[in-house]
Amino acid sequence: MKKILSLALLSFLAGSALAQNTQYKVSGTVPADVTAVYIITNNDSRQVDSVKVSNGKFEATGTKETNAFITFMKDRQNQYTVVNDGTPVSIDFNAGTVSGSALNNEFTAFQKQQAQETQKMNEVYTVYRNTEDKAKREELIKEIEALDEQAESEIQNYVKQHKNDVTPAFYLSTNYYGYSFEELKAVLDPSTAYYKHVAMLRPKAHLKNLAKRQPGQKFHELEMKDPQGNDVKLSQFVPGHYTLVDFWASWCGPCRQEMPNVLKAYEKYHESEGFEIVGVSFDRTEAAWKKGIETLKMPWPQMSDLKYWECAANEIYGVNSIPSNVLLDPEGNIVACDLRGEGLQKKLAEIYGK
Repeated sequence: MKKILSLALLSFLAGSALAQNTQYKVSGTVPADVTAVYIITNNDSRQVDSVKVSNGKFEATGTKETNAFITFMKDRQNQYTVVNDGTPVSIDFNAGTVSGSALNNEFTAFQKQQAQETQKMNEVYTVYRNTEDKAKREELIKEIEALDEQAESEIQNYVKQHKNDVTPAFYLSTNYYGYSFEELKAVLDPSTAYYKHVAMLRPKAHLKNLAKRQPGQKFHELEMKDPQGNDVKLSQFVPGHYTLVDFWASWCGPCRQEMPNVLKAYEKYHESEGFEIVGVSFDRTEAAWKKGIETLKMPWPQMSDLKYWECAANEIYGVNSIPSNVLLDPEGNIVACDLRGEGLQKKLAEIYGK
């Protein structure tokens, strides 16, 4: 991971050194009680500035990298991001409108649409949290998932329709986890206008990470300790049967939510088919790791180097979010990765025919 971040930083510095700059002018109107508008560049919280408001109006001018994304925030719920294309922009936070170049008008209109859908999702989630009826909660979860899928689908369509401008980089920089390896590989097309945008560093790094655990490759060795302090290798558990290498941590909420599904697969296929699981933990303390194994009732082999995100699996398998996994065949070849929920059950049913 350090290597990836270092390469990303070097790429950023090199790109910045060669980038052209463009003057921007953004003026706007805000409610009378607002005293300042905050400015963030390229979704980077380290690049935060502000401009004072006078009599409900503000004006920001300066020079930034051409095609940089400049976000103007009244608060977290009210913000607009514009492309620095040299055309003056006017933002009316009271009316919720933006006027600028044709690209910025379309770009901010889509942002507004997405914000409305996020608000709807939050409203449904609030109802879910205050509902005790089990059937109603399940219904609300399905509604939330449907809204989330709709928003993700709209972003993916937006990216496809805007290959000739830089705005997809704004969405890809924060939504790349929603893409499969093949989908992300397709959108990271060097011929697109957004490919070289600085905001694309993370999606590009993520694609490289995903490539390390794609089907068709031989498994990569891991050497760690088991809970008893013994030195173990992943290769000890692999030959002769299908093996799920499960990347998790005791502190990871989504891992805990997924574990009953993993346990279900183990109980169904371990005794009858020889299916094996090896847990690779991203924990940082031995006590928490052992407590997690006990609490989650995981009977399969475990290994960890207790290095948190510096875990060897981060670099070797490109795992920078958990839960994650790779499924190995009896010869140690990767046949699938990142199987969760019904995806895991369907894949094993396909393999074992039941």
